[in-house]
Amino acid sequence: MFELIYGILNKIFLPITQFSPHISLLLLALIITLFTTLLNRLVTNRKLVKELNEKIKKIKDELKEAEKEKNREKVSKIWKEFADASQEQMKQLFKGFIVSLAVIALFLPWISYKYGGTTISIMPLSFFFGNLSWIWWYVLVALTVSIIFQKLFGI
Repeated sequence: MFELIYGILNKIFLPITQFSPHISLLLLALIITLFTTLLNRLVTNRKLVKELNEKIKKIKDELKEAEKEKNREKVSKIWKEFADASQEQMKQLFKGFIVSLAVIALFLPWISYKYGGTTISIMPLSFFFGNLSWIWWYVLVALTVSIIFQKLFGI
């Protein structure tokens, strides 16, 4: 099964894997991160998440007031409302997490198969960190690109 998947991925990404490992991994991280960011945007209802964030902020303000008044019934009611809003928010965000996890679970074993044991030596980074294993290079690139894509797509 893995051989079939690896064979397909090898053929799809052949042009990219022809570069040196640090460039290939950079491009793979860029493509995979872009793909997961776009999928996240599709499966997550951003409007609802934004509304829930605003609702949670208001609930927190109400909770502070109720605690100042020492009104236990009101505090209890507000805590339930807070828990419900937080739970709905987590449901929305969890969808994106699951999609990202599925994509990474598909690609990471193949990348490990392709680049396992590879170390990356890029001058400014090697001065501080020495040679990086392929996974650390991939994570460094993916995190950086993810932040950029999230800013670009308003996530």
